[in-house]
Amino acid sequence: MSRKDTFHEIVVSALVREGWTITHDPYVLPFGIHDLQIDLGAEMPIGAEREGRKIAVEIKSFLSISTFGDLYHAIGQFQFYHSLLKRREAERVLYLALPEDAYHTVFDVEEGNAFRRESEIKLIVYGRETEEIIEWIE
Repeated sequence: MSRKDTFHEIVVSALVREGWTITHDPYVLPFGIHDLQIDLGAEMPIGAEREGRKIAVEIKSFLSISTFGDLYHAIGQFQFYHSLLKRREAERVLYLALPEDAYHTVFDVEEGNAFRRESEIKLIVYGRETEEIIEWIE
């Protein structure tokens, strides 16, 4: 089993407060004889704002010395998981969860936002201190 991200519990708690039910922790994706793990799988119960939606969430902290090194790793992992998830459970939408300061550094600039849209990366921006989801970006 892989090590959980530093802010794993913050994202879990924030999703639960927004009405999501955590269904997988982690969400396992078979890859040949190996099992890969997206950090979370969650569903929104019927009758709620995002009714019946299923998501998978890859959580990143962006705590290393190189923000762009973290970004390159996160994007590669996201794209790999996205491809596998489409074949296994196409209705489940993959999100990359990242802290607010990392979002402002890499995606809240013209080049980063253009790349995100072109690459179809969906984001959950969370607050480290507030321990809440600040924004969903489709």
